[in-house]
Amino acid sequence: MRVVAAVPCHRDEPGVARTLIDLSDNLERFDDARIVVCINGPAAESSPAATAIAEVPGIEVRFLEQASKAAAWNLLRREPADITVFSDADVRIAPGSLTSLVEALEKHPDAVLATARQEPSLPDSVPGRVATIPFRLHWGGVAGTLYAARTGWLPEMPEGVILDDAWLWAAASAMGDGGVVAAADALATFRPASSWRDLWRQRLRAEAGKRQLRTWGLRLAPSPAAARPSVATARTYGIAELPFVAALAAVKLGASVWSRFRQPEWGTAPTTKG
Repeated sequence: MRVVAAVPCHRDEPGVARTLIDLSDNLERFDDARIVVCINGPAAESSPAATAIAEVPGIEVRFLEQASKAAAWNLLRREPADITVFSDADVRIAPGSLTSLVEALEKHPDAVLATARQEPSLPDSVPGRVATIPFRLHWGGVAGTLYAARTGWLPEMPEGVILDDAWLWAAASAMGDGGVVAAADALATFRPASSWRDLWRQRLRAEAGKRQLRTWGLRLAPSPAAARPSVATARTYGIAELPFVAALAAVKLGASVWSRFRQPEWGTAPTTKG
């Protein structure tokens, strides 16, 4: 079985080397496996990410002058492989995660995607505590930080897509309930937003992305509230956490309203390396 670990990486991501080391350690059990990184953005070949990657042996690098994760993803999905494992460039990957993802697809022949769990590292700020609130619950869908796909199935991703992982979940879910499976032992850890500015940008992107998908007629992954009453959901948080829940709700509402009336713009956030 041919396995490719594919990493779309913005030119300014300085923490990619640690992710690549984790991937290399995970791929040792596979006989035919490669790691391919697509650095995207202006002057990609002389970028900070390219400098960091040069320190990790055995990595294949592709360069794309267009600063677009979707375009980088489309380039990487064309790499010859039976299974392609996509990873963000700024996460920590637990040992055995790639094995778990591949085995999940082997055990479920009708599935086209296997998704890992994603967990935030311990926050070091108030905005960080607010940002971690959603990860107490199981949201379903595809964890964009780390997932595996049957390469032959992968569709062309629209280059204007905002939420690539949600779009991919919608595409896989169109095949039926068995299109996406969870790999319980696969885990990617990321660092949550540490400032209000970064939290706002993340929520603005999420709300604008959800609005875009609805405009395209694609359904979103069901929220935990769809499976349990809202009161029961609230009870999963302690009293001390309720102010952070309220703060997140306020940020989400503001981002939803803002994205309705303005075309959202956001730059590249600092690394979220866990």
